[in-house]
Amino acid sequence: MQLETLKAHCFYLYSALHIPIYILEGRGGNDAARHVIIEAFPEQEACCHPLEILKRIHFPDERNVLFLTSSFSAGFGIIRIMDSKYTLMVGPQFAVPFSNPVYLEISKKYSFDAEQKGLIYAFFNGIPVASSLALKQTLRMMHHFLNPGLDEEIVDVFDEEETDRLRKNQYGEYYEMQEGGYHNNSMAVEREVCKIVEQGDVAAFTKFVRNVPYLSVGITSSSPLRQKKNLAIISIAVLARAAIRGGMDENAALLLSDNYIRHVENSFTDKQIDSIQIDMFSRFVHVVSDIRAEKEESHTMETVVQYVREHVNRPVTVRLVAARFGFNPDYLSHKFKSGMGIGLKLFIKRTKLEEAARLLQYTNQNILEISNYLCFSSQSNFQNAFKQQYRLTPKQYRETIRRDIKEIREIKGIKGAEPSGGGNGSPSGNGGCHGANNE
Repeated sequence: MQLETLKAHCFYLYSALHIPIYILEGRGGNDAARHVIIEAFPEQEACCHPLEILKRIHFPDERNVLFLTSSFSAGFGIIRIMDSKYTLMVGPQFAVPFSNPVYLEISKKYSFDAEQKGLIYAFFNGIPVASSLALKQTLRMMHHFLNPGLDEEIVDVFDEEETDRLRKNQYGEYYEMQEGGYHNNSMAVEREVCKIVEQGDVAAFTKFVRNVPYLSVGITSSSPLRQKKNLAIISIAVLARAAIRGGMDENAALLLSDNYIRHVENSFTDKQIDSIQIDMFSRFVHVVSDIRAEKEESHTMETVVQYVREHVNRPVTVRLVAARFGFNPDYLSHKFKSGMGIGLKLFIKRTKLEEAARLLQYTNQNILEISNYLCFSSQSNFQNAFKQQYRLTPKQYRETIRRDIKEIREIKGIKGAEPSGGGNGSPSGNGGCHGANNE
């Protein structure tokens, strides 16, 4: 591929992606300067060039796409342009918004002057935030576009020298802690807070934050602030999953945890991070508490509905149902209407009238027997309520239903006896109402 053609491709790719792109020219040899930057998109000061990454570019046999992570936790992609001496470097791209702590980490590897800080911020703030997975997908697309027919898996490159140093430090610190009798109690505390979140236990949360236990954990960073952030991010991820187990919507919990992690990354003091963690802990606990209360309330309403239907031939009233379930009558009426869309008193009445309609259709019990069985205060009260709901008197309803059934049977040529008394096994008389007033 000709250099001018490659420049045109990079111009349009940068215009679409807004991720810095560098055209590198291979100079051969094994020295640190075997790749040099000959063009950058966008145009930028030389101090913004990621020279640290140039030293680490080495393609394994027959591989053409690399993914590298810098010492300041930014992602870079390297694409070798086939049949040319050029290579593309894509990045950096950060997984968190650019902030002063990120700037301080970058400045350890870049040669920034104090007066360049504003310029540096402007450059890096213009790079969209995305995960390493998103950058890898971008690399696949660019490789497919620039090297047609050479689709391949991306090689993750690790700095062997850095990895070896980390291993030595880890083993040394491990034996030092063992020798010093170090005890990590993070699992015990984690189990406690996870239980509080899963159960949505607001009272236990209040008690916990009033007397937070001493937390003894391992060292995850040489920087005290970075250590604090690491532990906060871990706790956010752990409690988000506890909230999901407690009934919180998975997407809502993960989106909320991502938001809290961004706030942690943008914090500059221990106090800010502590405040974020307490707010996060409280938020998850109260969300799960509300979900559990709503589910419990829904279950209670379903139980009330079942109770009314099973006691349709009893003197069921709002007051009696409330007493049965240990609620104040007004509170139960409000909650029932809120959850079921109908007042409890009206639901009881409709349930009895629906049973009356079935008795009129399938039995020969007379109107008075049905009225007494369903515990209406009088036959006239029953007839008025029935007509109000069905627009027909009980007698008219029975005659209409019977006539319709007879016509259908005649059309289908079906012969058979008419319904007889007690067809549904319902008892006659007052059904145990003892003259009680259903209203």
